[in-house]
Amino acid sequence: MTERRVDTELWAHPDFQALRVGAKLLYLYSWSNSHCNAAGIYRISLETIAFETGLNLGDIPGYLEELKSLDIEWNGEQKVLWVKKFVKHQGRSPLFLKAVATSLKQISNPELVKTYLKFNDTIPIPYANGIDTVSMGYSLDSDSDSDSVKTQTKTQYSGVDTPYMDSLKERFPNVDIHSEWADCQTWWAEHGKTMKAPRSALTNWLKNHAKRNGNVERPYTGR
Repeated sequence: MTERRVDTELWAHPDFQALRVGAKLLYLYSWSNSHCNAAGIYRISLETIAFETGLNLGDIPGYLEELKSLDIEWNGEQKVLWVKKFVKHQGRSPLFLKAVATSLKQISNPELVKTYLKFNDTIPIPYANGIDTVSMGYSLDSDSDSDSVKTQTKTQYSGVDTPYMDSLKERFPNVDIHSEWADCQTWWAEHGKTMKAPRSALTNWLKNHAKRNGNVERPYTGR
């Protein structure tokens, strides 16, 4: 289980105290949900937020508007949630900062990455050093689910290619495969582990995700 740090002085913060109850729940959720990666910037839908928090779907946009005062930025067109002070409240170990850079490598919008790095310019995120990663169409500048491979390491994630990802989409139809793959990579990086069998690692990750969320794995037909 990935651990996240939250400021213990939060409850005494005037802006937090001014939030409605639903907005307070959404604030804590934005930091601690399983979709949040090491960088604190990730794709998520309002429907997923509603399902996992129990909040009324129609109330969530208003709550997100309230959270602007606490540096939570929502982009409805791109379905991107950015917890802007996330990294500043986490550990600064080299492994964690590498995981942050790995998460940023999933973003195909250069301007968004530039804005992110500028906001966190006091933190030595090794993004410019070129972190090895695979981006299987996980893009924050588009709502489409592209199958294109943006970046490919030589051996680290061999076998996790477009055909394999397509087979996983059939087996786990209600899961955002690309987003979960990004989270899977981040988890391994955060824990300093070497992914010796990428296909097995991703498949087991998806099985656990499906089990937690009550989704049913379907058999792959190969068609």
